[in-house]
Amino acid sequence: MLRTAAELKKRFPQKKIVLGGTHPSFYTDIIENESVDIICIGEADDAILELCDTMERGGDISHIRNLWVKTDSGEIVRNPLRPLIANLDSLPLPDRELYYKYHFIRDFSWKKFMSGRGCINNCAYCYNPAIREKYADKGTYVRMKSPKRAVDEVQYIKDRYPLRAAHFCDDIFATNPAWMEAFAEEYIRRVAIPFTCNMCVELVNERTIRALKKAGCRAIAIGIETGDETMRQKIMGKRCTDNDIRGAARIIKSHKIRLVTFNMLASPGETLEQAMKTLILNREIGADYAHVSFGVPIPNTRYAQMGVEMGVLRKQNIDELLSEFDLQRSGPRPIFYTPYESKFINMNHLFRLAISVPVIIPLLPYLIHLPPNPLFGIFNLLMLYFFKQIYSISWLEGFRYFLHVGFPDRRTTNFPSLI
Repeated sequence: MLRTAAELKKRFPQKKIVLGGTHPSFYTDIIENESVDIICIGEADDAILELCDTMERGGDISHIRNLWVKTDSGEIVRNPLRPLIANLDSLPLPDRELYYKYHFIRDFSWKKFMSGRGCINNCAYCYNPAIREKYADKGTYVRMKSPKRAVDEVQYIKDRYPLRAAHFCDDIFATNPAWMEAFAEEYIRRVAIPFTCNMCVELVNERTIRALKKAGCRAIAIGIETGDETMRQKIMGKRCTDNDIRGAARIIKSHKIRLVTFNMLASPGETLEQAMKTLILNREIGADYAHVSFGVPIPNTRYAQMGVEMGVLRKQNIDELLSEFDLQRSGPRPIFYTPYESKFINMNHLFRLAISVPVIIPLLPYLIHLPPNPLFGIFNLLMLYFFKQIYSISWLEGFRYFLHVGFPDRRTTNFPSLI
């Protein structure tokens, strides 16, 4: 993104480069990059509108709330945050035309939606706790659109573009059973297409899952992160126990909804035995698909700080992640120091296959000790079959998207990472 900003600055030196989203909100030092003129902290809806209106009439843009602005003299004006938007229904429907002018996106019949903003959890590895802290006196952090409004957005797209399946990519969908029941009634009456969503273990209950099933939910993703309960609670800051995970999975599967999990390998101090617990727990609960990645120490999180304190991450490594280290180009590998780096790389490649073909599990302790083998990466491509089944992505659509997304060396990364 910074490489792109630098190129744009060369071509259009008088234009303002504005960065918004999670990263500049969380890591504000990015304003010091010579290609960046403005960053937006937190919600951008009203701030960017005010910025555009002010620039249009030639006014002073340096004192707009939520914006940090670099003046012509190089001074950085750090403006305070405005209150959170309390009523999400007051916002207009998202304008997707910026993207739908590209046919491969417009015609991709699996599309994403959001029903709210914010997250109730306090996970150590996530940006949400820090963003919530910034907004401590600015309103309610977790907000939901009304059930009707959430369905309005899906129906608007369904009436105009190809849409065979939807994904609600909220950090946590269906935080309130009553809201979910009202949503189910609206959704099956007006849209009635399959969808998938993310939930957290603690909010899985019979009432909510029954409403999700009624609405047409075909898969739910939950965060396990690690199969070692102590590490999950002390290193990752998650409250759920192994038994909580088993119980949530049991409820989801009892309603014939597919189960997807999120997992991390090579967290601070993790051993191979602890990583094997993650795989075995996934198999025990009957995960239909497992997302697996290496733990990433986002700057200023407790997770990154623990890495420093445990001696598996140098403080300067955190800044290198943002300035020099391109995670995708470097390929998947542990970021925290571990004496088992090559073994974790092998496990990352074989993880999903072992869950789907359990006969491999007894062999895994031997396979991961083999020298790193590029052939193991082929198994990640084979797992696209299961991904396709769960998320209703056709081979033709997937291939068309594959051809257009990113640089050639990133295409195989981007396609299975669409969620």
